[in-house]
Parts: sequence; C-alpha cells; structure tokens
Amino acid sequence: MSIEEEALAKRKSFARTLEPFARKYIEYENGMERVKATLTKDINREWSPELKRLIWQTKTIAMMAFGLKLIPTWRQEEERFKRDYRGTVFQTVKDAHQQMRIQVMSNTTRICIRYTIPVTLFCGAILGISQFIQIYNNKTTAFDYVAALGITGGLSRLHYGGVRGLIAGAVLGSAFGLVVGPAISYLMHYSDDTFEQRHLWEVCERLAVEHSIIGDKEFKYSMSRLMEGEKVDLMTERVQA
Repeated sequence: MSIEEEALAKRKSFARTLEPFARKYIEYENGMERVKATLTKDINREWSPELKRLIWQTKTIAMMAFGLKLIPTWRQEEERFKRDYRGTVFQTVKDAHQQMRIQVMSNTTRICIRYTIPVTLFCGAILGISQFIQIYNNKTTAFDYVAALGITGGLSRLHYGGVRGLIAGAVLGSAFGLVVGPAISYLMHYSDDTFEQRHLWEVCERLAVEHSIIGDKEFKYSMSRLMEGEKVDLMTERVQA
C-alpha cells in the first residue's frame, strides 16, 4: 500500500468515527442549502458527488441506448443498401463494400443519435427530478420516482395534446411510478445506497477534512458547540463561499 493509499484509508477510518457529529450537523441543514451545495463546486473546484453521479448515470443511459439501437439498425441499413443497389454495377467488389460501409455507417449513426437523444433526455429528467427531490428531503422514498415519472411523463406529452396531453402523461407516468418506484426504493435501501446514507458519509468526509484544516483542539471545541445545540459553519464552506 502506497503512502497516499494509507493516508486515504486512515482518513476514511477517522471519518467513520464522526458519524454522531455528522448526524447532528445534518439536523441544522435545510433542503435549499443541500440543493445549492449540490450545484456548487467545492474548495477543490470539483462538482458534488451527487451531481457527478447524475452525470455518470445519464452518460451510461446514453451509451446503452446507442448500443442497443446500433446492431439492429446496422443490419437493417445493410439490407436496405442491398435492396436499393441490387441492380447497380460497381467497378470492383472493393468499391461496392466501401460504398456500403460508408452509407450504412452514416445512416446508422444518424438514426442511433436521433434515438439516443430523446431517450437520454427522458431518463435523465426522471433521474434528475427524483434525485433533487431526495436531496431536498434528505430521504429516498418511492414517492420520489412517482413524482419524477409523473412530471416527466406530463411534460413529454404536453406538445402532443396541450393540457390534456399533460394530464394524461402525468397520470400514466405516475401509474408507472407506482410500480417501479417501490422496487427501486427497496433496492436502494437494501444495498445501502439511499441519498441519506450517501449524504451522511459525505458530511463525515467533510468533517474529517475540517479536522485536518483547523487542528484537533479547535475541531473538538467546534464539535462540542455543535452537540450542545449551536449551528457550526465549517471552514470548507467558508472557503467555498
């Protein structure tokens, strides 16, 4: 184990001992503070873990949508090329294969991109809305996904039928959310991957950084004030602001 890895392991071990202080610190937070912190870079000029998580999930959906559409579309475009150019005479077999590859690749890429964009936007909106509801409430529930699917479903149908389309899409989305929401919520609780658990660990990490910045004596004094019922501003927050 390298010196950097050993230092990181020690910091994580120390962070776990700070859980009581982290829980007390979270009691003084409010939903808008958490949302604002999520959308703000930290002292290292990096985005919050929750925003990184959302971006990674959205990118994964985009790659999966593109990949799932790629193979069947490629085969369809190959068959279309063979039908369209059945009576065409090329100078060489190599020219025919080259022309087919160029046209098939071009058409397939265009079709896959046109398919991937709306799928990514729809799924990304569901993930984003549900995640920010969790951030605001500091809790992961099935309702987060019911609300996210209802909102996204309504907005996605708005341009088809106006207000009626909005209501119909919201009802259908919410109904689907009632099915998948409890399942997703159960899996997240089962795997200890709820927002409140992730946020608790994040605050523990921030307290560990605070300890390294201000020193042991000042940190203990600050935590004693916190446990006595006084809201404490962390040095990392003041530097970030």
